[in-house]
Amino acid sequence: MTSFSVLSIVLLGQGNLPGKINAAPTPASITAKEVSVLVGKWSGSIVMQSPESKDSRTAALSIEIQPISGTDTFSYKFSLDQKVRGDYILRPVNPAKGHWQVDRQNGVKLDAFWNGAGFTHVFEVGRNAIMSSEWLQGEHLHWQTISYITQPFAKTVRAQGPPEYSTFRVLDVQRAILTKK
Repeated sequence: MTSFSVLSIVLLGQGNLPGKINAAPTPASITAKEVSVLVGKWSGSIVMQSPESKDSRTAALSIEIQPISGTDTFSYKFSLDQKVRGDYILRPVNPAKGHWQVDRQNGVKLDAFWNGAGFTHVFEVGRNAIMSSEWLQGEHLHWQTISYITQPFAKTVRAQGPPEYSTFRVLDVQRAILTKK
């Protein structure tokens, strides 16, 4: 499974430090006001590659975020090669703890957690897991997803005993740097 249809919402703090990850507000300050810095249309290219292949694929990626009048929620439209892949709703669950949720409007709701400079989402579909992170760096929105099989590829146990370490086979990696239009 590729993560083309996987939603990655970006919720970032204010302040643009050229070439550096933006200063991160504490989770208690992650409100609709801070999220509104991302309102608009972001676009650029996404590079998709599987570690098992030397070839990569590049496509046009756009993300459009708009406030929903009178609420702390946002609409989020995700397009790949000018084809809409998702039209979602982003809403706060417990912003004081950095917890937001992406409503895919089909019964699926994905949780997003503040990571200090953006949001991280980790979820599982079947035997595949997807980890997605977003962060604002300078004037660009960076987006990365990594999908992997949840069954361990290998396990290692230290000579001194626990803990046991598991590694997982990566299926694909996707990276994009987007500019606000």
